[in-house]
Amino acid sequence: MKIDLLKTKIRETLNDKDINQYKHLLKDAIEHIGHIDSELRDDLILEYLFRLFIEADLNKEILNETVLKLLSNLNDGIDEVSDKVFKRTFSMLALVALIKRHTITPWIDHDLQDQIIHDSIHAFSKEKDMRGYVEDKGWAHAGAHGADLFLAISNLERISKKDLNQMLDILYSKLCLEQNTFHLGEDKRMARAASFIFKNEKMDRGQVKIWIRSFTKIDNRGIELVVSKSNGRNFLTALSVYMKHDDEIVKLCREVIEYLVLE
Repeated sequence: MKIDLLKTKIRETLNDKDINQYKHLLKDAIEHIGHIDSELRDDLILEYLFRLFIEADLNKEILNETVLKLLSNLNDGIDEVSDKVFKRTFSMLALVALIKRHTITPWIDHDLQDQIIHDSIHAFSKEKDMRGYVEDKGWAHAGAHGADLFLAISNLERISKKDLNQMLDILYSKLCLEQNTFHLGEDKRMARAASFIFKNEKMDRGQVKIWIRSFTKIDNRGIELVVSKSNGRNFLTALSVYMKHDDEIVKLCREVIEYLVLE
């Protein structure tokens, strides 16, 4: 389907109460999920997919096929910095919507949950293109979208303690080891994801405290150290807000923030 026609068709869905009339647009929407036209990608396709995945009467075969396609998208061009990042990061958000559907009405079987968890963790760990906003093309935002996906999978029944700890390690790496400068809200989205991981009953509280203290052990030099400390301070500040009802964790976050300011 041509882009202008697809835009027109999806705009119709946003003004119609019955999203089931537009299920036939799913294939085209997924095909163009990473288009460099930000209006098509952000304002139309993403809105359509979220509504479709939450509200529409979709059979399990279609849902399974869609998940597998989106998971395959997560690895497309993962070793390069290019426009393919939009396909990867917006596929992450589409997966978030499908997992949300599962929390409302369970439909993802254990084998597929295992694949979603494995592929999501692998893809975000390997993601190199951490640009936030790309001029003339809009949001790439891998740091934020990856964090949103981590939050979603942390609520799946099949998530393990090992998976949760691996997710925390990846967040730490993005913040402090890979020299990413986050200033477009990525640190806040990562903090929200971390707060959900902390609250998972499978997590060990002692391990959580060790992980937070690890921000005092950043082993960088020069500008790399400045960037890591800035990311760490901003992340822990947001984390203390998301964990505001946990006095012990908030106190620990503030102690580490003070260390990063004074050290």
